[in-house]
Amino acid sequence: MRPTKFRAWDKENHRMLGPWGLGDVFQRIDTGILPIGKDDRSPWDDTVYTEELIWLEFTGLHDKNGIEIYEGHILDIGRRALPTIAQVVWTDNMASFLAVSKDSFLNLSNTAVMCDGRAEVIGNIYENPGLLENNHAKD
Repeated sequence: MRPTKFRAWDKENHRMLGPWGLGDVFQRIDTGILPIGKDDRSPWDDTVYTEELIWLEFTGLHDKNGIEIYEGHILDIGRRALPTIAQVVWTDNMASFLAVSKDSFLNLSNTAVMCDGRAEVIGNIYENPGLLENNHAKD
């Protein structure tokens, strides 16, 4: 079973926060204020109102370098048959995470897609939107 973890994009301060485990998230958002420390945990040296955050869930997968893959990440899938640059999104219709490009998508619950060892996190849609624009991926 995959651990349930989240990161958050701070819309106001343009920064990525976290990751946090599920218990940490619920404990912090009850107040509507997320205290942020120097290591994103403690001691608190900053606070963010949770309405200013975009929550991004951990997919349970890692790229070829061992980096955790979250919603909003941009992947280089490393496949010749399909467009290689894709955004990680959650879809309710399929109840799964997808790597979506302009012309196609890959279901990340298909272990063959991720277990071939070629997928790599190259950025995220908030800090590196040009990666998608340059490669015509879907937003």
